[in-house]
Formats: sequence, structure tokens, C-alpha cells
Amino acid sequence: MTTTDIKRHAIGASHGLVCACGLLVAITIGCDVPVAPPPKSGAPPEPKYVDLDSEEGQRLQEAREAQTRQAATELAPATSTVEDDTPDANREIVKAKPGAGKWKPYKPGFLTTPLNAYFSSKERISHLQIEDGLRKFHALQGRPPKDFAEADKAILQPARIRLPQLNPGDEYVFLPKQGQFGEFMIMRAEKK
Repeated sequence: MTTTDIKRHAIGASHGLVCACGLLVAITIGCDVPVAPPPKSGAPPEPKYVDLDSEEGQRLQEAREAQTRQAATELAPATSTVEDDTPDANREIVKAKPGAGKWKPYKPGFLTTPLNAYFSSKERISHLQIEDGLRKFHALQGRPPKDFAEADKAILQPARIRLPQLNPGDEYVFLPKQGQFGEFMIMRAEKK
């Protein structure tokens, strides 16, 4: 090694040391530890009490009663007998929900698990679309659809929603008085 090589090596090493020190100084400058702002007030805000005799109190009371009625409706059994406004009073009506149609899940397995996930998701999505369509129809019209034909024309056809297949003899019906926005139900075939 010659003296020129030693000088170059010393210059290169000192240059690297200067760069490293400069980078360390640049990183540490302005790296203050953030301080949380002091709390504005030690006490929580005062609660707002509504006088039940006032207009706001009456609206609050009505809203609570509506929630209670809706919860009672949702907790009602999904299976019921047919009421007078349905075509055939001798057939059982069941709420149209995912899994109530013709398709039933297969036993879990390497190929059947993805198939189960696909078909059950497909049914769940169609039911969510129907519920959303019923809410939108109610928001626009101020009432639920009158019957299955109106619900089909206003909700299912525009959104291209396909109802899940049913067992032979079963059919879909729409009950406008069921639930808040009306509900699609399945009228089961007569048992022999």
C-alpha cells in the first residue's frame, strides 16, 4: 500500500464519519417529545334533562315507544300461520331468510366448504338488497308495497335481485303489514 492509497483511505473514512455525524445531528434536531395538551375542564359536562311535558319530551317518548314496538316485532317468532290478507289460509308462512329456500349446506369438506360459503353469501346478499330496497321504497312512497307484484316491479326488477329458489310447491308472498316496511315470506306447500 502506498502513501497515496493511505491518504485516500483516511480521507474516505473521515468523509464517512462526517456524513454519519451530520445525519445523526439532522435526525435528532427537532425530535422533541410531544406533550399532551392540558385538559380543558376537570368535570364532565352537565347532563341535559328533557321535560317530558315539552314538545321535545313528547317526541322522545314516542321514539322510545316506536323502538319498543319494533323490538317486539323483530323478536316475534319467524313462523306464523297465514292471516286473512293472504291467499290460502291452510298453508304455513315462514319468513324468507337465508337458508329458508331450496339450497341446503353440504357437509364440510375440501370442496364443499367454499361452495357453502359462496351460496350462503349469495342468499344473504340478496336478502340484504331486498331489505334495503324495502327501506328505500318506504322512504320514497311513505308506505310499504301493496303486494308481491308491486314489490317485484319496484324493488326486485330494477335492482335485478333474484330470489333464492324454493322447494317445489313453495312460493314467495309479500305481506305489507308484517314488520315496519313489509316482508317477503315463503308460503309452504301443503303437507299431505
